[in-house]
Formats: sequence, C-alpha cells, structure tokens
Amino acid sequence: MVQKGLYLHFLDRELRENTSIFLKDEDYTLFVIYSLLMGHRIYALLTQIIESNADLRNTVQFLFELERYHLVTLLSKFDTLEELILDRQNIYRYDVDRYPFYFRDEIILDNHVMPLVITDSTTKFIYTQLKNNHSKEVLLDNCLDSNQLIDYVVTRKIESYQNEGLTISSFGGIIKELEGVGTLPNHISLVRKKICSELVSLHSLHYLQLTNACIIRNLPYIRKYDNVDPDGIYDYEVYKAILDPIFKGKSLEQIKKQCVILGVSGKLHIIVDLLYSFVKKIYKKYSDLLLQYNKNIVSQIIVQDIVTARDSLGKKTDMLPFTVDFVKEYIETLAQNMRLRFVDKEEKQMKILLPVANMTEFKNILKVAQNYDLCNARKIIGNNTYHIFENEKVMIVIVKCEAGSLGAASATLTMVDAINTFGIDVIIFSGVAFGNYTKREKEQNIGDILVSRQIWNYEAGKVNENKYISRGDKETATPWLLDRFENSTLDWKKSKIHFGLIASGEKLVNSEAFIKHIMDSEPELIGGEMEGSALIAVAKRYKKDWILVKSIADWGIGKNSAAQEMASKNVFEFVLNTIVNYAF
Repeated sequence: MVQKGLYLHFLDRELRENTSIFLKDEDYTLFVIYSLLMGHRIYALLTQIIESNADLRNTVQFLFELERYHLVTLLSKFDTLEELILDRQNIYRYDVDRYPFYFRDEIILDNHVMPLVITDSTTKFIYTQLKNNHSKEVLLDNCLDSNQLIDYVVTRKIESYQNEGLTISSFGGIIKELEGVGTLPNHISLVRKKICSELVSLHSLHYLQLTNACIIRNLPYIRKYDNVDPDGIYDYEVYKAILDPIFKGKSLEQIKKQCVILGVSGKLHIIVDLLYSFVKKIYKKYSDLLLQYNKNIVSQIIVQDIVTARDSLGKKTDMLPFTVDFVKEYIETLAQNMRLRFVDKEEKQMKILLPVANMTEFKNILKVAQNYDLCNARKIIGNNTYHIFENEKVMIVIVKCEAGSLGAASATLTMVDAINTFGIDVIIFSGVAFGNYTKREKEQNIGDILVSRQIWNYEAGKVNENKYISRGDKETATPWLLDRFENSTLDWKKSKIHFGLIASGEKLVNSEAFIKHIMDSEPELIGGEMEGSALIAVAKRYKKDWILVKSIADWGIGKNSAAQEMASKNVFEFVLNTIVNYAF
C-alpha cells in the first residue's frame, strides 16, 4: 500500500461548527487514533490545536502526548510560541471574542513543543484562491440565487481586505447587510455556510499541498469536506471495520495507551497494513454487487469471502504481535461487524426520488439543488443518468423522464428503475402544472404551488354515446409527507401554497372546453398535470411514500412556456427547502 502522511483537518474549529451535528470530544480522540493507525506520518496544525482546546480538551492533551513521542508532527508558521501568539493577536484583533485563547495570559502549551516551521502564508493563499474563485463582480440588486450572493459577499471582502485573518467572522458585516435589503433568511444562512465551507476547504488544501499529505475520508458528519482531497487514500469506514474487533471491550484510555506503546515500538501498522488491501477489495466488491443484488445476498457473499481468507491470514501470524487464536477470532468478528455495517449503513439515509418531466424543469432543479449544503455526484446506470445530492440524513436522487405515464422513457418506468437501483423510500414528483382557471388572478396566480392532498386520475372512465362518465380513483398522499410540507409553509414567503385535489392524465391540456369539463366534474380541483397517475401506480405497487408538488405555469388554455422557468424554480426551492430543513 502506498504510504502517505495524514493531515488532521477535523481539528479545524470552523469545520466542526459548520456541521449540523456536533460530535463529542472522545469521537475526535478516536479520529486521532485512526489517523495514527492509518498514516505513517501525522501532521496537525498548532493553531488549530490551541483553538480546539476549549471543546476538545482530551483530544488536544492526547495530541501533545503523541507529539512528545514524535508520533505527531505539529505545524506552525513560527518556531516559538511567543511569535505565534503575537501574530495571532494582530490577525484577530478585530475578533477578540471569537479568539480569546490568543489574548489570555496563560497558554496551554509546554515549552518542549517543537513545531515544523512552514513559512508559506495561509491567509495569502486563501485570499488568492478566493479572488480566483469569485472574480466576477455582481451587484446586489442583480443577485438571483445564493451562488451570486456568495460572489457578491466575497468580492466585497476582497475589495476591503486589509491583511486581517480570513475567517467566517471577517465576512460577518457584509453578510449582515443582506438582512437589511430583504434577503430571505434561509439564503443568508446558506451563504454563510457555503463561505465557511470554502474557507475551511482552502485552509485544509493549503496544508495538504505543503505537507504532501491527505485526509481521512468518510468521517461521520463531515463527509462534505472529502472533496478537499480527491486523491485521498485513507477511508475511515474501511479502517473502522478493520480496527473495531481489535478495540472491542477496551476503554478509550486503554486504546490510547496501546496505540502509544505500539507506535513507539514500531509495530503500530503491522496488522493494519496486512489487512487493509484485503478489506479494501471487499468494500469494492460490495459496491459493485449492490448494483446487482439486494443487501442480504451481498452481505452473505462478503462474509463468505472473509471466512475463506482465514487460512491464508493465519499463515502470516508470525508477522503479527498476536496469537493464531486471536487472528481466527478477529476474522470472525470482522465478518460479523462488516455484515452489520453493510446492511445498516444503507438504511441510515432516507432515499428520496425527485423525478422531473421536461428539460426546463431538469436544468432548474439541478441549479436549485446546488444551493443546498449537500454532497453531489452523477451516476449513469442502465438507461438513466442520476444526479445524487446527499448528507447524513437524506439521499436525493434526481432523474429526468418523459412527460406522462406511457412510453419507454415514461415517468412510470423511470421511477421503477430508480426504485430497483437505489431502494428509494419516498417519491416526490415535482415540476409545473396548470391551475384552476376559474380561480385565476383571484385565489391563484402563476407561480403558486400546488400540493396534492389527493390525486384524481381523470383518464379512467366509461364512454357512452352522449357523454363520458369518470371512474378514476382518488388516492390520498402519504400523511407524514403532507405534515412536513404543511409545516414548511410557515417560512415560505415567495408565493401562495394550495393543498387539495389535483387532476392527472395523459393529455397535454390546452383547451377551454376540456378544462371546463374537468372542472365541472370536480369543482374542488386546484389544478392538473400529467405524471400523478404514474406516481400513484408505482407508489402503490412498490409500497413507497409519495406526494406530488407542482407550481402553476399556465391555466390549461392559451398554453405557452413563458412562465415555466419561474414556476419550476419556485417549486424546486420549496421542495428542497422542505426536504433539507423539515426533518426528513
């Protein structure tokens, strides 16, 4: 295995504060232990250790212990503590409340600390990168989305930069200006989060380049920072599967002591290096097999692979500081842990499918999704290209289909493909619809949002010589989804939101006579569209929770596409805001 140093990016206080869930001090101590077992050279930034002492006291003390045994290398711009403190006091003179540890009489470090001196300026590096990333100046009045707001805030900061520290606090005054001009609170919050993420990423990137190191990927709750280091070779999930059986039954203090002893003796990496390549292959095989089989079958295959490997690993026990019996027991425990991990890991996230039915909708939903603090990827599987946006709570799968329920690329078959590929839990069909033309400009307006309490399939019916009698079912949306969208209306200010009965059928409606017929048949209709019938059929067959949320782009008469851009952006902002902020 290629050996490469590890940079402990999770010590960055800004990184920790920019996550939705705060881990405990002991969690970060375990991260340090895993780093110690993964990398043969560990780098930690001295200023981040000082700044982390208040909330990660035990982790910080452990790091200093490791530094005394030369198991961790501290990085600093200065070779003496006094110089470092004076420099920080100058940089953070405007923000003493946030950085009080640099302005106290006593500092937690002992005189023995000997950091590796790196003279390159991090602040200069971040300033240069920000300038390159946000070179386009945008007037505040012309900002249409959060990305443009970020460009505005950053370019303003670059203009007024006076050699102070570039932290999220230094952007506070400019961000606060957004409140005074009526910017939506969720947009301001998003701007702040994205700028903070960029600062953290640039800070980490600088030290990765200086040390030729990488980071641990797949750390719980901070996976969104994995893209800082696309070439990272250390995977937390893999090492956790390897090390859990070794740590089983031991207290954190025992694990720390054992790691120090093994580290000083030079035996720290023997068992880990031996097992790493084997377990990594299993993880790769697991990922590939999941596309073909269900999780239970995959877990059985993987466990059998591990058991089969027992003999070959047993032959290498002379290399290990452990007995043959321990290795056999270890392999059995590893198999059990991996089986549970593979089955459980996939069920931690709620998987939500967001199909859309035309290209305008497709472009706009991807654009809107970029405004949320989600990791994203694109996967081409079978007939479909899937765009995936996720965090620890949800995986949002966006896919384009053709309009209506029929055809080889229809909503029906596209939804079935996605369910079979990802194991979807929830389907939210979104896009544009026609409103109730009898209520236009009175109770409803273009851009208003329609949420289905029920969907009525108007296509099903009986045809007599003189008339058509509808026999379409009315299906009620999943109650808990209705609850979430109702609660989401509390902070929605951009348009009206109507909950009620929505008509669905194959016809692209552009006829006053036909609209009148539909409205006469069901006077309580709030609007109509073309994919709801497919949504009901698929959700019932595969027992999935569902709801339909669309925005009014026309009235089913005099149809044109003029309002589709605005209406689709509107509804996608509402849907994604509900998913991210209302407890999915």
